[in-house]
Amino acid sequence: MKEVVIKCTGSMVRDIKDLENFQGNLKVLTDENYKKLKKEILELGFCEAITVWNNKILNGHQRVTVLRKMREEGYVIPPIPVNTVDAKDKAEAKRIILSLTSQFGKITSEGLYEFMKEAEIDLDEVMSSFSFSDVDLNDVKNLFGNDSMEIELGDVEDEDLPDVDIEGEVLNKTDYIILTFDDGENVNDILQQLGVKNNIKRISYKNFMGKMK
Repeated sequence: MKEVVIKCTGSMVRDIKDLENFQGNLKVLTDENYKKLKKEILELGFCEAITVWNNKILNGHQRVTVLRKMREEGYVIPPIPVNTVDAKDKAEAKRIILSLTSQFGKITSEGLYEFMKEAEIDLDEVMSSFSFSDVDLNDVKNLFGNDSMEIELGDVEDEDLPDVDIEGEVLNKTDYIILTFDDGENVNDILQQLGVKNNIKRISYKNFMGKMK
């Protein structure tokens, strides 16, 4: 039986059955985001304590919802860390929820792209595991596609380009340019922008050769 790994501490621990939903319908957890959050918890562990007031959840509703569903699916959910906050009454506690769920800092496509590159986080992992309301991940995907392209053009000496044998066809080394990509995303769009026609010989994601007319 699989058990969720706890990777954080709090001022105390509570079983999820003792925690009370307090957010109402303020947020909705879609099936897609349930799967992403479940995947994140399984891969990274439970790594942030829940914020509570009198055992009422102020921050962490979606994670507790996922843990409850995971328990129904047969996962072992140990007592989870919680931190408590003081509120004079229910109304103030509700205001604290709004404060804790507000995102004052905005994630941008460029900022996320730079963060991922520095941390060497794979694009597919981000698209399958995380959700950012401020960012269209397709924009980030395009940034990776544009950045990964390296084009070697200009004056190249004849002897620098060997003949290349593709599927038995020997191509004249003087009739080609070499395009180098780190991955295969957006290749067709890039080639169209360069004016290269549909006579591309694909060798791999690393190397493409386009015959110049």
